[in-house]
Amino acid sequence: MTQTDTAQATVKSSVENELLAALVRLKNKISKGRAVRISYSAVAAEAARSRTLIGHDACAYPAVRKAVGEAIDAQKRLKTPRAGNTSSPHSDDFSAPKKTAIDEPDPADPFQLIAHLEDQVADLTRRNKVAAIKIVTIDDENQQLREEIKRLKTELTRRRFVPTN
Repeated sequence: MTQTDTAQATVKSSVENELLAALVRLKNKISKGRAVRISYSAVAAEAARSRTLIGHDACAYPAVRKAVGEAIDAQKRLKTPRAGNTSSPHSDDFSAPKKTAIDEPDPADPFQLIAHLEDQVADLTRRNKVAAIKIVTIDDENQQLREEIKRLKTELTRRRFVPTN
């Protein structure tokens, strides 16, 4: 191996280390509660490197590409429910949380735990918004009914006191 080859190997390993460190930083951001989508482009941008270094099958750093691919797959598995939903068939049942066939995450893996908790928060937020819309709609309907009752009472009172000839 010549001195140039050794220097190139050192450069490659430092670039590879930068890319792997960027992947770790993205995972740490997720574990701190930030919404981050792991992708080849995101890792390259975090490392301030070109995405072509890891963005295709014949890339310069296949080991980094494989690690990023595994992280992407792990993130997709956490966000995609597995087959079968055991929740109630009634979509407006807000009394009990929906149960799915997704296994509970391993509490020792903060990456999985935080992603799972983010999904739960998003689901509860969505259900809360739906419930709030229904409450506003019911309040509007109640107001309309109160106005209709008032109008009918006024009309009934007026009819009682109208002299008949």
